[in-house]
Parts: sequence; structure tokens; C-alpha cells
Amino acid sequence: MPRTSEPVLGALHLRTWALRVLSSAGSPPPPPPVSREGWGLFLRVERCALALAARGAGPDDPAGSQAIRARAVDESRSILSARAELRRLGEAVRGPGLSLVVLKGAAPLLYGGRQVPMQDVDVLGTPATARAVAEALDRSGFQGQGRAASHRLAVRTQEAGLPVEIHTTAPGLPPAALDRAVPVPHSPLRVLHPADHLLHLLVHSAVHHPDRRGRLRDLLLIADAVARCAPGDLDAVRAAAALEAQAGPVTAQLELASAIANGAEAEVDGFALTAAGSYLMTEAFPRWGLRGAVLEYAWLAGGAAVAARSGAPSARGAHTLGIASAVAPLAWLRRHAPRAEQAARVLLRRGREWALLLPVGLFIARAAERAVRETQGAG
Repeated sequence: MPRTSEPVLGALHLRTWALRVLSSAGSPPPPPPVSREGWGLFLRVERCALALAARGAGPDDPAGSQAIRARAVDESRSILSARAELRRLGEAVRGPGLSLVVLKGAAPLLYGGRQVPMQDVDVLGTPATARAVAEALDRSGFQGQGRAASHRLAVRTQEAGLPVEIHTTAPGLPPAALDRAVPVPHSPLRVLHPADHLLHLLVHSAVHHPDRRGRLRDLLLIADAVARCAPGDLDAVRAAAALEAQAGPVTAQLELASAIANGAEAEVDGFALTAAGSYLMTEAFPRWGLRGAVLEYAWLAGGAAVAARSGAPSARGAHTLGIASAVAPLAWLRRHAPRAEQAARVLLRRGREWALLLPVGLFIARAAERAVRETQGAG
């Protein structure tokens, strides 16, 4: 197997440096010498340019400062787009009896927390509210894209805007979370109770998206949620995290994010292997010409193989198996043969990944392990 490319090794070195920068209250240390390509790869995956810029990181490194500035502009644009979608959603719920809760990265834009780059805006409401909001968005120029899922309506999109996902249930949230949501000053929208918000972020990134375990953008968002929690809330979240099927990565993310929130320099990065897999896939898959559904399933296969190598195998798709499918034949099967329905849904979700792209995933996992070893050897 050939040695790991410089951009991937450089991105791993930058991740170690960035964790020190973001989790320490002191002056940022200089970044390691890394190529422009390494900087680009690191910032594309970790999505932390705004946070690094806010810490004044890398001003004496020409490649780094230029990459941080350019990427920070893109991240700022996505945040502005998210704010625009929130204004539209606020207008959509001004009718009587409607209540909408803003989830994940968009929530701090309402309560004044840390701003992180956005790819979409997620909201949660009752089925009646969800339908009313979707109809209001459609009247204002949005269009449904794809099919509805068991836990959300079809994604709403418009030209030059961020997609909006309107959830009717949010896997990983306790049943009472919608009732515990809290109002936001000067907005008709609400956000989750701090403890529910934190637990949802942890489960979403560590369980629902195993390739995002330990991603710096997500750790920064989780750190913001940690800072918003009272001590009793944190104790409750730690207890709930310990009961998760994926308790290892969930708890590890909480501890790493807590170090960032408290300005206590993180000493151990338990997600270097996951990061290496993401860097490798981001660099290699476009070069291999992977596109569309093949690219999607190759990424899922790589993420699953890396998660297995890390000791916490992916359970992708399992979080919605308890919710009735929106597909009529599966809904019928659930009523008459629930075990068969569960098996069919797992096969549909992961069959192509297992059958066609497992070798790709295994290749990525082995290459990620080698990259981590090479980085540690260089250190």
C-alpha cells in the first residue's frame, strides 16, 4: 500500500493543532507547516474556519491564513442563509395553534450561541404544524424534493437557499422534548431545553452520522450546548449518554466538547481515525470519479468500516426503525410481520453498501489506520 498523501497527513497534523487552539484559553500556537492542499482538505472536512479566525489562529502562516479567510467567508454565507430560512419559518408559524422548534446548528442563531456553518435547517413540530409550515413554504417559492421519510416530510428547497427539513419526530430525543421546548425572545420559534439540545447533538453526530464523530464543527456546537447547561442538566445528560447503545463515542464527544467549553486544553483525541477516514474519502473519491448514488454509498461504506475499526461499529439507520415507514408496503408489513419489516428496512438501507461497496470501505479503513500511524510516528 502506498504511503499516505501529504494533504491527508497535513490535515491530521492540523487537527491536532486546532484542538489545542480551540480548547485552550491561551495564545494560539503556530500551526504546523502544511501545504495549501492540506489546509484546504482540513477546512473542508472540519468546517471550523470561523472559529479559528475568531481565535486569531495562523496569522504568520501564508497558506493557513489565506485558507482560513477564504473558508470563513463561505461559512459566513451559509449562516446568513440559515438566518434567512429562520425568518421565513417564523412567518410560517404565526397562525393560531402552530409551534415550531428549531434543532441542531440553527438553534444557537436564535438563542445567541456559537455560530457554525450550515448545510440545512432542521425544525420539529407536530404533524399538523409540519403540514401547515410546508404549505406556507411552498406558497413562498419552496419545492418538495425527494420523498417523505418516517420522521420528516419531503425536504423543502429553493434556489440559492438552504434546504429545510421539517421533522415530525426526532430520533434520539425523549418523547417530552417538544413539550419542554423553550421560547426565544422576539421570535415565534422555540428551541429545545438545554439538556435535550445537548443530548440530541451528541446522539445525532455520534450515532446517526458516525463519519461525523469528533468533527470539529460538531464539537464546537456541542461545546456551546455544554456551556448553556446548568450543572444538574449536565449530570442528567451524562447519565443518559452512558445508557446509549453507542455510549463510547457519545461520551467521548461530550468530554472533548467539555474541554473546549471550559478552556481546558484537550490532551487526547479519540477521533483521529474517524477524521483520517473523512480526509481520505474527501480527497480520493472525486479523483476516482465517484458521483451521485455511488459516491453516497461509497461514503457510507467507508464511514461504517472506519467506525468498526474504531471499536464502535455504525448502527446507521437503526435510529428510525422504531418509527413506522412512510412507504406503504413496509407500513403494511409492519402491521402484519414486524420482524420481517425490520429486516427488510435494514436490508434496503444498507444492502447496496454491504454488497457493492464493502471493499471500498475496507480499503478506506486500512488506509485511515496507516495514516494515523504515520502521523503519530512523525510526532
